[in-house]
Amino acid sequence: MEIREKGSEFLKEELYKAQKELKLKDEECERLCKVREQLEQELEELTASLFEEAHKMVREANMKQAASEKQLKEAWGKIDMLQAEV
Repeated sequence: MEIREKGSEFLKEELYKAQKELKLKDEECERLCKVREQLEQELEELTASLFEEAHKMVREANMKQAASEKQLKEAWGKIDMLQAEV
């Protein structure tokens, strides 16, 4: 009977250790999942911000190009008028 009790006690201790270790691993998994979710959210925000900035830069470049083309057209018009006067 004593051997059975010692065996039972040993198994209970091993079960307790295994449960404690499992709980720690579960907590670590939860922590890592939260970190992953946070990183994914930050990545989405950075990606959206990057695309916004890229679109803004393209829009500004297009506006500058249009303004430059308008100035060039006006300059050619002035040149044509001056040549006509001469």
